[in-house]
Amino acid sequence: MTSRKRKIGDSKQKSAPKLPFTRSGVPAAVALLSSFSNKPSAWREALSTHDAMLADADPTGNLSQLDKFLSEKLVASIRARKPPHLKKKELVEVVFRWKSLRGVPRPFNKKYLLANSEEAVRDASAASFGLALSLSSSHRSEEDNNDEDSDGDDEASEQSSKKVKDAMSALTSLKGVGPASASVVLGVLCPKSFVYMDDEVIEAILVPRGQKRGYTMSIYLDVNDRCSEVADCLGKGWNNWEVGRAMWSAARNAAASSNKMDGENDLSQDKRLVQKNQRGLTKKKK
Repeated sequence: MTSRKRKIGDSKQKSAPKLPFTRSGVPAAVALLSSFSNKPSAWREALSTHDAMLADADPTGNLSQLDKFLSEKLVASIRARKPPHLKKKELVEVVFRWKSLRGVPRPFNKKYLLANSEEAVRDASAASFGLALSLSSSHRSEEDNNDEDSDGDDEASEQSSKKVKDAMSALTSLKGVGPASASVVLGVLCPKSFVYMDDEVIEAILVPRGQKRGYTMSIYLDVNDRCSEVADCLGKGWNNWEVGRAMWSAARNAAASSNKMDGENDLSQDKRLVQKNQRGLTKKKK
């Protein structure tokens, strides 16, 4: 996919961000993003911390269990159905719950999801997954025929981008399902083509350009294209989904380290105050 690799050279990070980051640890994801061409080991290291960061995000262990279920059992169940589709219960109890535990909870959204009929969820997800799974087939064809010219790559890239948008649009036709929610299930089903719309990933890509974080379809497509470029450059074994996970993990790890340092500093300040008070009491006794 030479067309994407050419675009990477044109999308270097610019000067310091004009807008502030609103999520802790995002500068670490920005630093990771600037190192994909010469430090693939940094990406592997960041991705290797993902399970630990899930546990950090939700110490109860519910997120870790749900993440495993989402990536393994739910995907297997969807693929086994004819046609592949999602059930309403899975949309609410797995997709919505996973998203709520991983990021900022939006409990009010649940009532909109529940307003969808079982038939509506089935039809919308079947249409979406049909397009997404055809993308997986086309990716395999491209890998088998990697000697095509750049014009062919450009055309294939445009077709893929259209299918990504159409697959997202089909799923977001459901009540309460925006691009972020749609990207959860499409990402685990077709990780080569879809990244999850994490806040940290959005900010790491958009804020250095002077753009605010948002959740529109156009923003998702922009973020997803960028992650696809990075995955192509990182090479075999990488995909959009894992690029996003590595960036999220880097940000979460940096945020956790910062919080730990702040906590240690607070403890040190408390200790100094206690020692000062003790000295004061000693002087009074004398």
